[in-house]
Amino acid sequence: RSSESSDALAARLSRALNLLAMGDKDRALVDAEEVLKVYEPRLGSDHPHALICRLNIATVMCLSGGLESAETEARLAADGLTARLGELHPYSLAANMTLASVLAIRGDLTASLAQDKSTADKRADVVLGRQHPDTLRSQLNLLLTQQELRQEGAAEKRQQVMGELGALIGPSHPDVIAARDGERLLAAIDPQPF
Repeated sequence: RSSESSDALAARLSRALNLLAMGDKDRALVDAEEVLKVYEPRLGSDHPHALICRLNIATVMCLSGGLESAETEARLAADGLTARLGELHPYSLAANMTLASVLAIRGDLTASLAQDKSTADKRADVVLGRQHPDTLRSQLNLLLTQQELRQEGAAEKRQQVMGELGALIGPSHPDVIAARDGERLLAAIDPQPF
């Protein structure tokens, strides 16, 4: 079926992310879940595209308040992408950042802190450098966790990093606004068609 060609599936997943960006979480979730229903039997549950689809589902669920399901999906995505692509791959790091955010929102700040720190350090020191927007996003999540754990200086440092991110991607970027509002940053990936 033409609606299940590789290009069509990629477009449908991209559409789900656009719907999410426009605030239509319900339709975004339905679209992403429908793509996953094709990807898993066709590609296997451990294929990066299926795992990225799970990551996107986790992000939508987290934003919709389905935190238990979001944690399950985020963990499957993070573990699967790390196993398939390695711990330093940008997709693995994105999934681990989202997992850390879900853990924190669920109240497990200790687990989130370790996950946040690992992801931020890998992005800063090994993969992207300290001034890459994704590194700064991870740093903002880490500092928010530290702030919630009442670690001294975290709030001030978070303001500084927020300014750095705003200078790179613009002060009106949705991630800068979310960070300014005290929200955790999540990841959604629009992979290239295969």
